[in-house]
Amino acid sequence: MGAFQFINIIDRFYDEIVTPKYGDLERIKPGDTRHFAFCNMMLQGFNMLTIARIGGHNQLETQLHYHKHLDHFASSFVHHAAQMLRMNRKKLMRSNWDVGTQAIIAKSRIYRLDDFQETYKVENGYCTDHPSRCQVGDCRFCEYYLFSPDDEQKGLAWLKDCSNLLETRIKEQLELIRYVTKSMNYDCTTLTYQQTGQEKLSSACNELRRLMDQKAMVDSHLLEDEL
Repeated sequence: MGAFQFINIIDRFYDEIVTPKYGDLERIKPGDTRHFAFCNMMLQGFNMLTIARIGGHNQLETQLHYHKHLDHFASSFVHHAAQMLRMNRKKLMRSNWDVGTQAIIAKSRIYRLDDFQETYKVENGYCTDHPSRCQVGDCRFCEYYLFSPDDEQKGLAWLKDCSNLLETRIKEQLELIRYVTKSMNYDCTTLTYQQTGQEKLSSACNELRRLMDQKAMVDSHLLEDEL
């Protein structure tokens, strides 16, 4: 597909689908989709050599400027996921969300206290499953947790402290990902890379996704209070 055909497809998508439903929004460009794809690949654990081969980069350093945008990319993901969790509590879940988003939404299926036959009092809310079966440890990250504090200000402070801590840990994890991917040994002649480095990168990205999922869950409760 040539650039002209791709631009035409994007314009038709906006004209026929986006604009009639959401109004006249700022339109993404072909370069933006490339940018989104590379940032997404970096957060999934693709190393620099693999991305360079897919993106057609002649030098690995070409993609370093994308590293500057990973914080914003991760922050946008968390905000979007938190919005989806909140909407699900309002019973506005849509069937056409992607599988990854639906998996996150599935972690927040709780609506009202009277929806459940049994509830157990926990910190700043209730658990809708027996505490003896808990495998999470922190109620703020659990799919069975219903946030319903006796003291709203205290409860919200409890959530905000957790959200701020997770934000710090996410930034630290992003720095680790940048460091690991840049310090990995690459052989551009044989198109090979260090396997132990790739294992560290994959592990770091998995941990990042876990932290982002946790922050999205916590922030979804905070969004309820803002509305």
